[in-house]
Amino acid sequence: MRTLKIIAAISTIISGAFIVVVGSAYPLWKDIQGYIGVSFPLLLILIVVAFLFSLYCLWIAAPKTKLQHRLWLHYAGMALFDTIMVALVVVLIGQLGSNATVLTDTFLASWPYAIWFGAIIVLLWLTPLWKPLQNRVVRISIIVLLAIIALVWISLPWQLRITQQPVVFIQPGGVSISWATNMNSISRVDYGSTTEMGETAVRQSDGLVDVNNIIQTVFIPMAETSGNLYFQAASQGLRSFELTNVVTTGAVSSSPLEVTLPEPGSPLSIVAFSDIHAQVTRYQEMSDQIDWSGVDEVIYIGDLLNYTISAEQAAQTILALPTGAELLPRVYVRGNHETRGEGARSLDEWLLPPDGSWYYTFSSGNVFFIVLDTGEDKIDTHPEYSGMNDFADYYRQETAWLQEVVDSQEYQDADYRVVLMHVPPFTGNDPEAFGYISPDLDPIIELLRQQTDIDLVMSGHIHEGGIWMPDETGFPFPVVTCGGQQAMDMAAVTADFGEDGITLQVLHRTGAIWDEAFLPNN
Repeated sequence: MRTLKIIAAISTIISGAFIVVVGSAYPLWKDIQGYIGVSFPLLLILIVVAFLFSLYCLWIAAPKTKLQHRLWLHYAGMALFDTIMVALVVVLIGQLGSNATVLTDTFLASWPYAIWFGAIIVLLWLTPLWKPLQNRVVRISIIVLLAIIALVWISLPWQLRITQQPVVFIQPGGVSISWATNMNSISRVDYGSTTEMGETAVRQSDGLVDVNNIIQTVFIPMAETSGNLYFQAASQGLRSFELTNVVTTGAVSSSPLEVTLPEPGSPLSIVAFSDIHAQVTRYQEMSDQIDWSGVDEVIYIGDLLNYTISAEQAAQTILALPTGAELLPRVYVRGNHETRGEGARSLDEWLLPPDGSWYYTFSSGNVFFIVLDTGEDKIDTHPEYSGMNDFADYYRQETAWLQEVVDSQEYQDADYRVVLMHVPPFTGNDPEAFGYISPDLDPIIELLRQQTDIDLVMSGHIHEGGIWMPDETGFPFPVVTCGGQQAMDMAAVTADFGEDGITLQVLHRTGAIWDEAFLPNN
């Protein structure tokens, strides 16, 4: 009987942990249920079942409960439920990838409340059983102590540290240096064309230095985005910001770093990924297949996240993707999943310069890049968006901008013209095979269709790596797509822009070449 009560106590802890984990995933419930393919509140039902199971275990563990018959049924029932709950938690965390940071954020936010309610439950349960707790002074002292612990927890972190090392994103007219800290910070970047650096940049808007983020992004203007750039990121922690008093805590700096930006007109070698959907571990397996020493730039063509909820979650995916032992310039293209979630409204503040845009152009090596923002993949009135999207007007503005780009002299004079867009232009031809594409995107798609001098479009979205030639798509240019986040379909694209043409390869996570082509330079 004693063994049964010990197992019941352990089962109570397991069920409590299960409730905490699943409850902490509350912001993700809708997406998880959609992934499973159910419309009813499955996770809420699981929490209720786990709560009832915990009450059953508490009843068995209670000293006054005496069980004499069919003990094996209780043993078997608890073992079965414990196994199911542990398995569900393992699967949940494994599928969430870096989005599991949402669990941590929610848990930390609710921890003080959990302490209080937990203390009340424990005291009510143990007071009749344990004589010292029957003393009122002892009970109050325990509650006060737990309250102090909760306040200390709320005040964390105490010491500033860099949680994600600096990475470099190419922007029009320069580069952005982005890194992450464990608290809001006052940050700067020292930089220069030599190891002495000598220049300093901060992020400011209308004269006010940005201090309200844990993702630090500082723009470095460059007359020509090429050559060697030396830089060092530095942050000072900001504990509190009162009207007349700013409390700081500690300072940290990255190591001095160097990034090489391709020279104008030189052959360019890039590698592209998309639709990682927070599966950073699988991305690591994919990146291990890349010879990073021969790569000039890395392109991320959207849907690195499932949805944008917090800066911590974005930092652990967008900033944390490794590029071997090389610090390479990066290009980030927003995908439709990065437009979802409360944090999507802050993603530009975290990653873009103060006057930056999700659609822009830049030149690198012998390639002129057009970065398009394809926004969401369904119309604004779709129930999934709850009336909070207005991409139709946004696309009209982007179309007018794109017309100016294709009319520009820089576009006309380019050796290669490459379009980066998350949703490939041909998806609308076969929605059954490739899923949604918003009809509001049609003006951009039709304008692209008219450009017979585009050399290549690089996309993602369809979770299928491949090279799609004009006779397959009906467009006058080839389209190459990266794979998805599952082990079976994850794929990267390498593209080498030489004097004679473009060499393309689609690489599977295992290193196998799924598709390849050579596109002559006309």
